[in-house]
Amino acid sequence: MRKLLVLTIFLLVACSYVEKSELENGITLLVKPLSGMGLVSIDVLIHDGLVDESKPGIRNFIQSLLIKGTKSHNATELALILDELGSFSASAGEDYLELQFKVEKERLGEALDLLREFLLEATFPREEVEKERVLILEAIKAQEDNPVQLLKNGLFSQLYPNHAYRFSVLGSEESIKAISREDLLSYYQEHYATPRMTVSVVGEVDSEELTKEIRERTKGISQKSPEQKKQEGSAALIGKLGRREKEITDHWIGIAYAAPNVTSEDRVKMVLLNSVLGGSMGARLFTNLRDKQGLAYQVGSSYAPLEYKGHIILYIGTHPENAKKALKGLQLEAKNLSIEAPSQAEVEQALNKTLGNFLLNHESLMDQAAYLARYEALGLGFEYDEEFPKVLKKVTAADIQAMAQKYLKNGTAFIVGKK
Repeated sequence: MRKLLVLTIFLLVACSYVEKSELENGITLLVKPLSGMGLVSIDVLIHDGLVDESKPGIRNFIQSLLIKGTKSHNATELALILDELGSFSASAGEDYLELQFKVEKERLGEALDLLREFLLEATFPREEVEKERVLILEAIKAQEDNPVQLLKNGLFSQLYPNHAYRFSVLGSEESIKAISREDLLSYYQEHYATPRMTVSVVGEVDSEELTKEIRERTKGISQKSPEQKKQEGSAALIGKLGRREKEITDHWIGIAYAAPNVTSEDRVKMVLLNSVLGGSMGARLFTNLRDKQGLAYQVGSSYAPLEYKGHIILYIGTHPENAKKALKGLQLEAKNLSIEAPSQAEVEQALNKTLGNFLLNHESLMDQAAYLARYEALGLGFEYDEEFPKVLKKVTAADIQAMAQKYLKNGTAFIVGKK
């Protein structure tokens, strides 16, 4: 069964050759032709992250305004065009900005025209800026009603005390109120139309013709990239137990540990460790803290390999009476994994779960285009999308135990709930 699953994944990811080229303006272009699809997905990834922000939240602010007006179309016109053309999204991540299209192959040219507008001709009308400001402030305020988000914010403030990763992509109420239209235009002009861009296209396309079209539409891209900031930040507040008082019926508790970044050789081993520890309903945290001890409403772990740093978070939602026991339970499970290697059955289950998620995350053309662009831009190379399952299968129980011994020993904890 496992061999069939892995074979299916390989057929999905590696069934077509990916062509890579560097355009004259510095843009990296990846093209994966797939015949008979009738559809094309475009992923544009701008290598610009939280560390580059002049003010927290400015990138997300800009992303939300790209469809609110360009030199050629106003917000209403753009909404009608996009509704008819296909799907489009613009988002900001910790390490990059992303624009995504999915269209019928006959309308690829129209999508590329719009892409040029978004990258080079956004106008940020004042009335649209103020409308969006209100929406972002509402989203920030809504986080106050989300204990899981408050838990993450608290953990990041302790894990990354002087690094930009401590900030939310949304920014803060203070920073969003302070961002002017002039700030948005200045950042946009310096950071968007630059060579720090990867364009990934998957679907029914002719590579040679597509390259010509993209080269034509990106003539205005600057030859100069903004200086990319480097942030080391101070050490995490190891051993600290932070708290955020909140009038809720339960307690949300988390422990964050520094973990491998995206290009680390330990990354894939940590992926499987996360799956063994808390990545599924059959993982240790769920089995031992919820099923056996009845401590958890919700429990698990999540691993984020970011560009400069990485982290793994163990979390649990529990009744206030069980808070101390739940926190000790998280600590104990992390410790136990370093003392005793997972069984072969645990490794097999974690492997199958991880490969299954990998498959599901590559079902759509848009997903495939996104992974190619992200791996390429963040230093792994687009080939990593094919290599990941092969490398994952080589991870052993001893490797997972070694990762626990190396990383799961100096954590920082946080609790959200009534005092």
